[in-house]
Amino acid sequence: HLPERNWYKEVPEGVTPIPLAIVGRPNVGKSTLFNRLISGTRKKKAPVDRRAIVSSQAGTTRDRKDGVAVFGGLTLRLIDTGGLEATSETDKSMLLSSMREQVFRAIAEAEAVLFVIDAREGVTPVDMEI
Repeated sequence: HLPERNWYKEVPEGVTPIPLAIVGRPNVGKSTLFNRLISGTRKKKAPVDRRAIVSSQAGTTRDRKDGVAVFGGLTLRLIDTGGLEATSETDKSMLLSSMREQVFRAIAEAEAVLFVIDAREGVTPVDMEI
């Protein structure tokens, strides 16, 4: 449980956010986590709230989504990515191949990667492949 002073923070002026890619299989909660982290941060000069779409249907997030959040005293540039499928599945689909390429671009841009798994399923063979 975080102290209340860490819940709502302003994005500090003149601070370059740390790029953090949120990566994992489809429907493990990447976009939900992205939304939670950016929703607790007040943004100056940001008229549009750019939240990720969340759905129980796998494959909802296809393009990367960026947002700035302050969490635990760190200013983060969060990069929400589409779900990574097994290579055998990705190789069969141009769409999945394109999504995979976008995920790896986000990883290349990031200074840190947050790998999300479904706690109910635990680490799966696809998680291990990723």
